[in-house]
Amino acid sequence: MFHEGIVWTFTTERFCISLEIEVESYPRYDGDDEDGEIQRQLDNGSLVQFDSRVVVELDGVEIGSDHLGASVYDPRTADEFWTAHRDPNHLNRNCSYNPGVNVCHYFPEMVREAIRQAREHLAKAPKMRNAA
Repeated sequence: MFHEGIVWTFTTERFCISLEIEVESYPRYDGDDEDGEIQRQLDNGSLVQFDSRVVVELDGVEIGSDHLGASVYDPRTADEFWTAHRDPNHLNRNCSYNPGVNVCHYFPEMVREAIRQAREHLAKAPKMRNAA
């Protein structure tokens, strides 16, 4: 079943990258929904709409992040948001060469963007000399 909060993490000795999911309390679908079916499914709980945030922390301090709002999924398969890019079928991965097929997974790009921001932050940070 669907879970909110931190749903994925990758940690090293000093760094933590995490994905936090927050369900939208009053979801309003803003995509193509000519007959209103998607909004009806959001209203009756057949679909869930959530916001996602990837955060990079260094020693517990946020140094990079990326956010995506209004993702809509079946609550039973919402984990595909952060797992589908590792699909066992290589043709379903956006990192695979597959001419003529556009597979879009937002999660890997969110991680890349948060890491890019973290690297930029670290490049600007003052350097300290070792006290020897």
